[in-house]
Amino acid sequence: MPLSKCKHIKENGLKTCIKKALSFVCYSLLLPKPERPAGIPPKNSIAVVFLASLGDLAAFCDAAQKLKASGKSITLICKRGNGTAEFAHITNLFDRIIELDIAGAKRVENLKLLKQLEVDAVFCAPLGRHILPDIYACAIKADHRLFPDTMLDCSLPSLKKRIDKFADKLVSITETHELKRYTEFLTACGLTDGEIRPFRFQLPPAVRGKTMAVFPGAGGGEEKQWGSWNFASVVQKLLEKGLINKAVILGTASDMECCDETYRSIQHNGEVENLCGKTDIHGLLDILQSCCLTLANDSASAHLSIACGTPTMIICGMWQYGRFYPNPYLDSGCVSITDEKSFCQTCNSSRPLCDISPAPCLKGITARQIFERAADLLTNGKRKEKQC
Repeated sequence: MPLSKCKHIKENGLKTCIKKALSFVCYSLLLPKPERPAGIPPKNSIAVVFLASLGDLAAFCDAAQKLKASGKSITLICKRGNGTAEFAHITNLFDRIIELDIAGAKRVENLKLLKQLEVDAVFCAPLGRHILPDIYACAIKADHRLFPDTMLDCSLPSLKKRIDKFADKLVSITETHELKRYTEFLTACGLTDGEIRPFRFQLPPAVRGKTMAVFPGAGGGEEKQWGSWNFASVVQKLLEKGLINKAVILGTASDMECCDETYRSIQHNGEVENLCGKTDIHGLLDILQSCCLTLANDSASAHLSIACGTPTMIICGMWQYGRFYPNPYLDSGCVSITDEKSFCQTCNSSRPLCDISPAPCLKGITARQIFERAADLLTNGKRKEKQC
């Protein structure tokens, strides 16, 4: 794939520069001097600072599974209110879960709480260099403080250099794909020796009917959404062809507008149900386990569907191409679709940097293209497809 820069990416302006300067000052004041445990911390105890999204946690869970299998006791420090704590409880992989409110002054209060923790080792996930998780990792009393040596997601390189000096082990990261990054990092730290793969719940074989799960929304903004009219067009045609007999539209409360628009755009006789904002994590997983196919944007919903073993189609832009998808570890029941002909250079960001809705790298993906791929998956599930 040629590395041509996307012409729609906007350069950082004065407002961004001022914001970075203020962030540097504030985070410099927050940065604590790391301490060792006062006594001997519990053997094999690990604290994982995880302030990312639900989808990121699902991607991390196979790593947690391998840490748990090797006898590690894991304390998860996660962000309150984004579903990560609820999902973490369901997995039974974490011995302790601490939720943090990271709004405003709460960030200072969190430091006091984290300074009470004493563990053998601490690291941050995902394996980028977000400054706040790094600061929280420094607050925890640990014998081994582990950091990846990467510029991914690092907005304050000078502060990163200061934090790097506190690392007991600084691991150079060369991989692009998130699962390969975990394998590289955890192996170098001596925490695991197995390859990290997509997380799957250990479930009995599911009885799947002809219900399709549809997720028109995506956290991070409308730029990441393929478009409710496109989702509606695909569902409409699959119903007309009899390839599915029901579609369930799903999402969080923040996805209400696009889910409602998708529902209104489909002509149906009760074969479509809009459950956006009406399910908790348990209910969502139950629905996914009974579906024959999931159609979603590149979002947490795709990771959850894959964890349930449900055939999954992911609409992907180029802003974070290669970090999660394409995924060489998934079987042919999961496919990621991108418009590779038009836009080839990743933004290296968790969201598009063009502020165009939907992002131009999504516009070249047609409803007809997605319908044909979905029809092929539904009628020839065993056929080899381009893997996620």
